[in-house]
Amino acid sequence: MKRFACVISVLCVAAVLAGCGGGSGGDSSTTQTNTNSSTATSTTAAKKTPSKATELWRFLDQVKPIRLQYNVWNDRAGKTLSHIYNVCCTGWTAANIKVNRKAGKIARQDADELAAIQPPAQLRRAYLAYVGSYRQAGEIDAAFASQLASRQSFSWQTWNNKWDAEQVPVTHFRIALIAYAAANHIPLPAWAHRIGGK
Repeated sequence: MKRFACVISVLCVAAVLAGCGGGSGGDSSTTQTNTNSSTATSTTAAKKTPSKATELWRFLDQVKPIRLQYNVWNDRAGKTLSHIYNVCCTGWTAANIKVNRKAGKIARQDADELAAIQPPAQLRRAYLAYVGSYRQAGEIDAAFASQLASRQSFSWQTWNNKWDAEQVPVTHFRIALIAYAAANHIPLPAWAHRIGGK
């Protein structure tokens, strides 16, 4: 009976150990499953999150056509200056006034469109100031058109100072953009290096 009891005891111990081993194996399988699930989730999240390069290029692709749209009218307005520079109260045609008013209107519209574009987080502050420069340009162009329409004499230096001030945030944005791209080893299109320049 003692031997039988011992055999039963041994079998019980073996059964317990076997049960523990099975339980341990179950935990390992669950851990592996959780790990695989976590990896899959991370991979999916990575696919949904664009790289910094992709994010920047998408941003610039949205900005480019809006920028070019204003540049066309800004250039036209600029060319009118060559016809009226150093002329006081004469030679200011309706066409000169019209093109400056149009440039002002386009600038304000472009500011609204640019404001709807989301830049990379690190560029947000500089970009918001850049967008503000479009609103400022629109106001200056419209005011200059009104100045011409009044046919009253004015100081060119006053307007030159306004135009120079409007360009400051544009230059700052270009510098911030180039610095961000360089820090993240992202190539920039040639036009982005000319923002605020010729």
